Amino acid sequence: MSLKQKQCDIHWLTGQFKEIQQELSYRESIQLRVRRESRLALVLVSFIFAMFAITDYNLLGDSTEILHINLDAGYSGFNMRYFCADYWPGR
Repeated sequence: MSLKQKQCDIHWLTGQFKEIQQELSYRESIQLRVRRESRLALVLVSFIFAMFAITDYNLLGDSTEILHINLDAGYSGFNMRYFCADYWPGR
């Protein structure tokens, strides 16, 4: 076993350093980057969700029609409209 491989011994299942002090220093060194990247991902997902929500609102208006459209699409060939018809009056 080489010296470099022995120096950075990593647990086979968790992917963490086997030495606790080395693992703690690694987590501390990446903490700021992980926060920044997580914040960016959350902002991007929120922005994309808002784009679709605004588009749906402009197309459908203020109604529950979007629920009927999504359920009419069905899942795995099963049409949910017939299954949920009793729960939505006026359908």
